[in-house]
Parts: sequence; structure tokens; C-alpha cells
Amino acid sequence: MDLSKKLLKICKIDDANFGKFAILCGADYLGVHILEEKDIGDKKNLVDYLVSLDGKVVIVTKITNFELLNKIINLYRPSGLQVHCKPDPNLIKKLKDTNPKIRIFSVITNELDVDLIEKVADLSDYLIYDFSYIGGTGVKNSLILIDKLKKGITDKLFIAGGVNSDFLKKYKNLGIAGFDIQSYFRENNTLRYDRIEEVSRIIKGPKSGLLSVSVTDCDDVENIVKEYDQNPHYNYHLDYSDGSLYVDFLTDKNETMKKVSIMKNVPLNIHIFNKDIDQINNLIDEFKTTNNHSISSFFVQYSPQLNLNKIDNTSNTVISIYYKDLEDYFSKWSNFTDYLSIILPSDDIKNAQIIFDYINSNKPFFLHKEIWFDRKLNKEKIIQIKGAVRIPFNVVVGKEITKSKKTIKEIHEQLSL
Repeated sequence: MDLSKKLLKICKIDDANFGKFAILCGADYLGVHILEEKDIGDKKNLVDYLVSLDGKVVIVTKITNFELLNKIINLYRPSGLQVHCKPDPNLIKKLKDTNPKIRIFSVITNELDVDLIEKVADLSDYLIYDFSYIGGTGVKNSLILIDKLKKGITDKLFIAGGVNSDFLKKYKNLGIAGFDIQSYFRENNTLRYDRIEEVSRIIKGPKSGLLSVSVTDCDDVENIVKEYDQNPHYNYHLDYSDGSLYVDFLTDKNETMKKVSIMKNVPLNIHIFNKDIDQINNLIDEFKTTNNHSISSFFVQYSPQLNLNKIDNTSNTVISIYYKDLEDYFSKWSNFTDYLSIILPSDDIKNAQIIFDYINSNKPFFLHKEIWFDRKLNKEKIIQIKGAVRIPFNVVVGKEITKSKKTIKEIHEQLSL
């Protein structure tokens, strides 16, 4: 099965910001828990919000009463329903007959008889193959059923139970529908935005059409981040420079750390400008100590003297290249990463035409990369870039954009055209 066709279901979505980021990272299904009868009616606003972003919500429940399940379907209008207990073929058939458009996710475990699994598979759209019916335990699935099931069944299978990045790297080429992940994205009551980015890279690969909003020069970060769920941007972007790489570019470390500490419930990139690889790795560790869960990526500014083989590449790294250093980078490191940022001229985009020509002449290569364009971009410059390059891309926009929801939405619309 082609890796690009693997599906990703993220379970127990209970936060709007986290749900939005999951959708923008390519999550195909979002599990929202309505576990018991007393929960019916809860999270209706959340579900409506996720659906407004084109998210496909799966209501996860332990309710087995047909009338109550029908009530849930009629109230939430989800894309799917997951009854998280031993499957009942009669109930599944009745639900499908009554609600033919609903996707039924039935849960199977190692304890189930193969004959029952085959019967349930015929009636269900997908099967969640979990370690147990408890859910969210983090206990790894032994996968002992895989070899016992027919291909038509495994094609419907989402593997759940202790799925993390190491598990995905090992089993990503299994002939299954996809993966269902919950506990890996939650740790000590915190939501791990960094791990959504990490898993997205493994399952979905490079992204395009995304907008990151820089807050490097913004004083009112606390209020700006409260608007994350109201705007279409992907995440926020924060530069840190000690002046060692570019003497004229210096940011205050204490102020940067304060912003990182504030931004614990929104996804954030940190862009590090430093000429020493050991100091870069130390800074990555330091930022993680301040905020180890919402920093989704680290952008590392390239300079010709850097040995990128020494970089901490476990931190969703993006290599950022000043447009004048692009030739040097590709002469040494062309296959180092699929995740690149290009810093354009600050004045006239036309001064980067040689870069756009290089990208266009190597289009097959760049089509498989995640490309971010950065530096004083606005709506007009982004339109120029779209006319100059023939590949999908992402952009980082600056302080003038954060002051206007209208402008953020206009730029996002330009990227989506």
C-alpha cells in the first residue's frame, strides 16, 4: 500500500486549537469522546467548529443503545461513529440501515474470534484494531491478528494501541488503512503539538498551502494567541538570534523565552540564527525545557560553515537558507532534508528570480519538499511568488499581518487558490 494513502485518526480531541492543528497536519479523522449517556450534548460547539474546518469527526462512545446512538448521530451529524466495545453485528447493521451515510468504526482486539471479525468487517467501514477496549492506555498492540485476517479486512484496518513515532517507522508500510493514535499526543495533561507534527511527517509527508504568523516583533503575544482558532493560519513563528550569525539581527533572549512560555497551547516554530552547531543544539534543548510540547518545529538558519550532520534532527527540523546561500547549500546538502525555508530579499522579490528559476528547473525535486518562503512577505509579494514558481509552497508573514484578521484570511485565500 502506498504510504501516501495511509489514513490518520487522532482520538480524544477536546481542544479547539489542538483539533485545528491536527486538521492542518492532515488528520483524516478526529475522534471526539461522548462516552456515556450523560455526555450527550457536550462538545457540540467543538464538533461544529471542527466540521467548519472540513474536519471529519468520529464520535467515540461506549453506548450500545440504538435509540441513544441515533440521537447522537442526529445531534452531532458526525462523519463516523465508533462504538468502543465488543462489536454487535446486529447493532451495526441497524445503524447502517438507518444512517447509510455514516461511517462505522468497529473495534476489534486479539480476544475476538476471527469469524466474528469477518462478519463485523463486512458491515463496517473501518476496523480499529486496539490492544483492549479500555482505550488510551498507551500499551502497544502485539499485532498478532494481522496474519490471520484476509486482505479485504486489513485494508479497512486502523492500528491502535501504543502507536508512537518508532512504531510508525517500523510498521508504516503494513498493508492497512492507517493508524489511530491517542495517548502519544497527551502527556501529563498537556497536548503534544510537536508529536502531531512528527507523526504528520512520517505518515503524510511534506505540506503546502500553509501560513505561519511571526510574533517576533509583537508585544501583545498573550492576546494574539487567543485568536488562533479564529484564523486560518497553521501556527506561529518566533525568531531567536544572538547576533553571532548576522550582527545586525539581535533578539532579546529573556523576551523570547517569555513568549515561548506564554505560547503553550498554540503550535509554534522557533527559528534559530546561530553560527555554531553545538550552541544551536543547546538552544533547542533550552527551548524544549521551557516548552516541550507546543514547539512544532525548529527552523535552523543555514550558514556555509555549519555541519548539519551534527544537528539535533529529532526536533522536526526545517533548514532555513538565505537566498544567496542556496547554491552552497545544494552543493553540499541537497538530500539532507525534505523540509526547507528560503529567506527572500527584504526589498524586491524580483531580486530572487535566479532562485525561482533554479526551483522551476528542478521542479520534480522540489515537488517532494516542504518549502517555506520568508521575509517581510505581504499579500502582493505572495502573489508575485505564485507567479514566479511552479510548485506548492508555504509562507511566513510578519508583524503587520498579526494586526489584521482580514489580512491573514486574504493571504490564506491566496495560498489556497
